[in-house]
Amino acid sequence: MNKKILITIGILVIIIILLGGCIHRPEPTITTTTTIVIECGNGICESGEDGYNCPEDCCVDGDGICPSGCTSGNDDDCETTKLSDVKVASVYENVVDGVPPGRTIDDIANIFAETKTDLILRGFWKGIPTKRDIGLEKYNDLSAAVAKIKEKNPDIIFVGALPAQRIWRIDLDPSDTVSYSVEYPETWEMALDPGKWDIDVSKVELQCEIAKERRMFVGDCSDFNPETINAYFPDMTNEQFQNLFLSWTKLQIDSGADAIWIDMLLTQVRTLDRITATSDHKAVKDSYNAVSEVIDEIHRYGKETYGKHIYVGTWSGFESDYPSLGIDFVTIYPFPHKEEIYPRKAIEDVRWDKKIDNVRSKLGDIPIFAFIDWGVHENSPMGRFSQNLTSVEQGEFLKSVDEFAESRGITFAYSIHGGFMGGKEKIKKKSFGNYTFYDSFAPEFQTYETIKELALNKTKR
Repeated sequence: MNKKILITIGILVIIIILLGGCIHRPEPTITTTTTIVIECGNGICESGEDGYNCPEDCCVDGDGICPSGCTSGNDDDCETTKLSDVKVASVYENVVDGVPPGRTIDDIANIFAETKTDLILRGFWKGIPTKRDIGLEKYNDLSAAVAKIKEKNPDIIFVGALPAQRIWRIDLDPSDTVSYSVEYPETWEMALDPGKWDIDVSKVELQCEIAKERRMFVGDCSDFNPETINAYFPDMTNEQFQNLFLSWTKLQIDSGADAIWIDMLLTQVRTLDRITATSDHKAVKDSYNAVSEVIDEIHRYGKETYGKHIYVGTWSGFESDYPSLGIDFVTIYPFPHKEEIYPRKAIEDVRWDKKIDNVRSKLGDIPIFAFIDWGVHENSPMGRFSQNLTSVEQGEFLKSVDEFAESRGITFAYSIHGGFMGGKEKIKKKSFGNYTFYDSFAPEFQTYETIKELALNKTKR
């Protein structure tokens, strides 16, 4: 065959491959040293020995079809799976906890495949920094686990999670390459102090009351000692803490997280609003702006480092008059309410419709998720769900709350694994007879088959 014809055919084949869309497949091998320039919607792709070199804003006709190896400058155009496309969401906190013994990452990946899970909520939680955690090995485990999960479920959205309401007295500091930790008194300096804005509430008084609420301290505040208390409520306007918080966030993104859910992100704003009795106070405004800066930085980091949009979510509850944050999704709070779980009061349609309308009016058509929440004690939604309902009743409740949520355009995330049920001495039913967090496979609960049925029914619609 004529040599010119062969070259022409080769070029045509490459063009066809380039226009093939966002299909997950290995990059084709370029065997020629010839550089071929192809127009691609609003950008130019070049192919050569090293594969394709596509600008970030390259997208065919702006219709969401990207050549292999090319990402779009418009994140919404070229995402393989969007939050708005999610049908099945599952809570699994967390994928590297090693519980129950014998359940491997392969097993977990198969669970997500079996339920056709589109989104893993709270797949990792930045908790108490153990010695192993401080050494960052846990994040290496997370990276390997997410890679294995995505190998089996390539389009799944992995949502990591971390608290905005806590800094431990000895905490993880990824920027300290010697000890990987930050300790008292440096951590205490990052704790919220109303006196920073000349508010007549002492730092010890505020930190003591918050610690009591979270069962970290019992006694009179005159005995409160920051040198011995385990954790403090941090100040998001403190630049050192803000950088520390972002470093924790970036660790999860570096490990493969596609989204970050931040617990109690606006609690500082609300706390200072309550103390000052005005949303116009500088302390409130400064705190709100600091939260906004954190969200913007997470978005920037994802875009500049990985060329993708990292979704950021938190609890709903945007009652303030400030401009809405750059939030990508919310979890509605507290749905389901503990009273609706036990003693099985009817779901309050009017109450929830009002909350949902509030979110929509403030944030637009934003994805809303819900899950059975938990806290530091057994009198939480998860505590009542696990301890007060039989396995059959749990299955029935999951069906009813899932149906209600779907009728309101909310995606209810199924509790496959995780959720603190209560203190070991105070709860009767523990997962596998030993663990204080929920597991749907545990013989004490046995709700996995119900979850799988509900999940698969959604994928058939």
